[in-house]
Amino acid sequence: MAENTATFVHENLRRNLTAQVAHGTFSQVGFRIINAPTFIPDLLFALSGSEIVVGVARSLQALGQTAAPFIGAALVGHRPLILATTFTYGMLMRVQLLVLAMVTFWLSGSAAAWTICGVLAIYGFVSGIQTVTVNSLRAKVIPPHRRGITMGLRNIFGGGVSAGVAYLAGVYLIADNAMGNGYSALFLICFLLAIFGMCLLLLTREPPNTALAPKRTALGSLRAAPNLIAQHPQFAAYALARALGTAGRVAVPFYILYAHTQITLDGADLGLLTSVWVLTGTTSNLFWGIAADRTGHRIIMVLGIGLWAASQAVLPLLDSFYAFAWFFAIVGLASGGFMMAAQNLVLELGDEADRPLMIATANSTSNLIVTLGPLIGGFVVVSIGYAPLFIATSIVQVAAVAILVTRVREPRHRA
Repeated sequence: MAENTATFVHENLRRNLTAQVAHGTFSQVGFRIINAPTFIPDLLFALSGSEIVVGVARSLQALGQTAAPFIGAALVGHRPLILATTFTYGMLMRVQLLVLAMVTFWLSGSAAAWTICGVLAIYGFVSGIQTVTVNSLRAKVIPPHRRGITMGLRNIFGGGVSAGVAYLAGVYLIADNAMGNGYSALFLICFLLAIFGMCLLLLTREPPNTALAPKRTALGSLRAAPNLIAQHPQFAAYALARALGTAGRVAVPFYILYAHTQITLDGADLGLLTSVWVLTGTTSNLFWGIAADRTGHRIIMVLGIGLWAASQAVLPLLDSFYAFAWFFAIVGLASGGFMMAAQNLVLELGDEADRPLMIATANSTSNLIVTLGPLIGGFVVVSIGYAPLFIATSIVQVAAVAILVTRVREPRHRA
């Protein structure tokens, strides 16, 4: 049966790789815009005037992503075919972009800010499910030695589209308040592109699973996680390192707010910085992916976290637009490498039956940090300033590097 599956995957590799790349090119535009350290934090701060509201928004988004992965594992772990489930939750996730477009068009001030927080919470919940399903699908149809280049191509093309949308949004939509509200126009464009991309995923030809997990509820998946961690110490160390490495995301919403305290920024500047962030993070993913296919994903994860930590440590010293542009470029490169490697490394740490639960456990552990972090970060910034937040997250990331180097072996080098 395993040989038949391997043959099926090989025979359909070109088609499935094309579907994966096409899906990543268009369907993740909204995801990249929402998670960029520019548009959403700047919009929320403009609406509310509060760093705490920015932190609350990111915390609520991550809260949904913390609990939902176990629902994703319960949905797909026992199913022979998971494309339909992946498509359904992918569409539900992207509908939130349309809701954001309506909220920013019809509401203003604190009402808009808190409603956006609620929409981001729902977006995070559905994306937590979809992350498990889409990564499980990729693991089924793309073999390990092609996952790096696949992710690289998805990111380089998707990043190019996202960077173009971000730049045009900053220069024309937001600066000129297009359609009565530039942010509303931006989210509407992202929604249309994302729906198109999800439809392209239907080109996938999926083999049936050869090994299935027992059918569980979401609560059953959550209860199974401690036993999974106990049985797989390499996975346990990886999950801890990934969670600590993700601490960098705690500070991300505050990058642009700190930049506002040092330099003057307008809509065009926001668009340019977002484009720099997206382009460097995604174009470098192609090279990260090629390197990972040759050397394994662990070393890429180490390099990505280390570079991210070093960049954050010098952020308090920056005081010009060009310096911030370089910062966004380097952190985009570093965070892109880290996230690409982290998503792929977990796919090699267990067998097919355990994979959905491993993805769910790793995602939930990381998102737990991001749930609490931005909220705490907002209070830290208000109380003692930006610099302590950036230094603290860098120190936590250094601990993640130490765990990866000392406790996690490269799966491809195991005897």
